Amino acid sequence: MNPEPETPLESEAALTQHLAGRFLANASHELRTPLTAILGFSELLLEDTYGPLNDAQRTALGHIEESAHNLLEVVNNLLDLLHIRAGNLVLRYRMVDIAAVLQSLHSVLSPLSLRRGVQFRLELAEGLGEIETDEKIVRHIIYHLLASGLRSTPSGGEVVLSADRTSQSLVIRTHDTALHLPAEAVANMMAPFPLLENSPTRGYEGWEIGLPLVHRYVELLQGTMELESLPERGTTFTIQLPLRRPKSA
Repeated sequence: MNPEPETPLESEAALTQHLAGRFLANASHELRTPLTAILGFSELLLEDTYGPLNDAQRTALGHIEESAHNLLEVVNNLLDLLHIRAGNLVLRYRMVDIAAVLQSLHSVLSPLSLRRGVQFRLELAEGLGEIETDEKIVRHIIYHLLASGLRSTPSGGEVVLSADRTSQSLVIRTHDTALHLPAEAVANMMAPFPLLENSPTRGYEGWEIGLPLVHRYVELLQGTMELESLPERGTTFTIQLPLRRPKSA
């Protein structure tokens, strides 16, 4: 039985979505070049390459650098979402030392925790060993959760990264003591095509695109993600990833 032909309205909607995707992809690529330049020159200035800076100048330049990093992260997230929607993201499995990956992420994000005045703890169980997975995707998942949690937690709060291993899976948890995600934001994250305009995660720095993207990444690795978010107590994300490459991957 032949499928029914698309109606003009359906064809127009598909074309509009395709053109919107191409526009977003092109715009994102165009933004990356000037952002990379801003970050490069900011780093040179902070290293006193062009002469010493006073305290006020160094502080202002630090804000510029952090803002450029945040914007570049949003652009990269958007590009990844577009690749996932188009089915163009290729997974590259190999054996990965998970403890080394998590320790590296803790080191990378520790300066952000210091700037925010947030305690950042790492709690790894012994014997995490290696798992067969895509290291880049795992790094993206944990980085997004930690970076957004650190930015959303006010000074004096705490963010914890922990991990242990069962016979079936690797279990990674991120917990913060401040962020409370509303139920609408969680529902938006779980939707096949999360809202970007008027998103219920607006006002939660870093989560508008990062949260749906993390969920898509976990799905790609055929893992699971759960979250518990309570007022005054914060949010805990629990990620479970298979120890070996799934047979269907």
